[in-house]
Amino acid sequence: MRRPLLGPFGLILLSSCIAAQPAAVPIMGGYWRLENGAVVVITQKGNQVISKYVHVKGRGYKPGDLDFSGTISGHKLSVAANLHYPIRFKTLCPSQWAQSTHEDISLSSSGDKMVAKWKGSLIHDDCSETDGSWHVTKYTEIVFEVDEPPVEPVDRKKLAKVPPRPTPVSQRAERISLVPGQDSAVVGSPIHLDVWISGASARRVVADRDYVINLTSDAGSVDPSQVTILKGGADASTFLTSDHPGKVEVHASTDGLPPAIRSTTFCDSDAVSDFELVKTTEQAPADGKKTIPLQVKFMDLKGAPTTGNQRKGLGFDPRGVGMWRPALNQMGRISPGFDVPDDQCIGPIEAVSTVPGRTTATVIFQNHSKSRDFLFTVTWTWVLFSIIGALIGVFARLASKFRKGQTLRYFVSEALIGLIAGIAVMLAAYAGMAHYAVPANGEVLGILMPSLLGLVGGYLGKRALDGISKMTTRNRATASSADRL
Repeated sequence: MRRPLLGPFGLILLSSCIAAQPAAVPIMGGYWRLENGAVVVITQKGNQVISKYVHVKGRGYKPGDLDFSGTISGHKLSVAANLHYPIRFKTLCPSQWAQSTHEDISLSSSGDKMVAKWKGSLIHDDCSETDGSWHVTKYTEIVFEVDEPPVEPVDRKKLAKVPPRPTPVSQRAERISLVPGQDSAVVGSPIHLDVWISGASARRVVADRDYVINLTSDAGSVDPSQVTILKGGADASTFLTSDHPGKVEVHASTDGLPPAIRSTTFCDSDAVSDFELVKTTEQAPADGKKTIPLQVKFMDLKGAPTTGNQRKGLGFDPRGVGMWRPALNQMGRISPGFDVPDDQCIGPIEAVSTVPGRTTATVIFQNHSKSRDFLFTVTWTWVLFSIIGALIGVFARLASKFRKGQTLRYFVSEALIGLIAGIAVMLAAYAGMAHYAVPANGEVLGILMPSLLGLVGGYLGKRALDGISKMTTRNRATASSADRL
């Protein structure tokens, strides 16, 4: 009978040795992509792992910064992760902006995916911190067909925003329009630029022939630098880039049409230290079509435009006539919390009105506020409706005072006085609305208001003119007295 090679004690010892052996450590070094688009490179030495950013955008991170470091056991990682609060807290709370927190990471059985779970925290403007919620971050391994460093997986031109494209109409071509998908972008990032042929009343018309358009830039590069809008087509596209922050102009020219110029802005990524409101047009007719644009520009300590690598929440308080809206998508009145994305340094907004008068925009950012005011001017439509209202007022007044024996000359004289008074009352109301920010908007109001003002002036006639004359004389006297003091 053969004796066993191992006795009971040997079996126990062998089992203990097997159980004491550490679990196999997966090999996980290489490039990984986070779900927010960032790319990291993980290096591994035994069970020690370090993750560093290769491609990252936002919150002040840059390539080479630490993502996490720790150990791996089996398919579990225990690491210390590097976190940033929003970039504005780098100035407000510099000692707390960057912090380290514990993360538990699970590696999939296939070894190509990871899920990190970590407890967040909240920071307030007074730099106090409170507990936040649990967060989950997902990683996916990037596999390259050849041994080469990672490149951005998506063509950056495909990420550039495309502007809204109104339906083209058949109309005589009169000018070139350059329409960017966004008014600003980070240095090195492309801005999509649509090239249209426009008419007298339409921004985009069907081309009546082939238009070969040459494009140049003063401080950037345009690719391609020549585009063609084919007959029957409506647009062509190009891309603008710049390696330096600041304003960049694009010039377009073609045979048979006047040249066109369009400005855009390229941005740094430093912290925001100030902002300004850029006036581009002082006034516009109150025709419901012509707009008054306004740009909110964010700047760093050097005065260069910058994104701050953060979404910039603005308080917005419009007053006076008209309606303010985002300049590019034109989707109605903007909310009191107007945001500028983290990859842009310009917030384009615009006002449109059917009522003439003053409009004011107040923008608030980081406890600072700045205001600008603009003027919508009277249009011939307002004059026409005030005349119609004045005629109605004149007829009502003459009907109430009609008596036999009145001559034609009397009626003509009263009608002329009523027309003049109706227009004068409308202009007097406009003068007041041009001086004070009176809230008024809407196409219906743009018709009713001049008609009612004209009706009042036409009905009162000479009394309206006398009242306006007295107010004007009183204002002049007050102004004269103030000058002497």
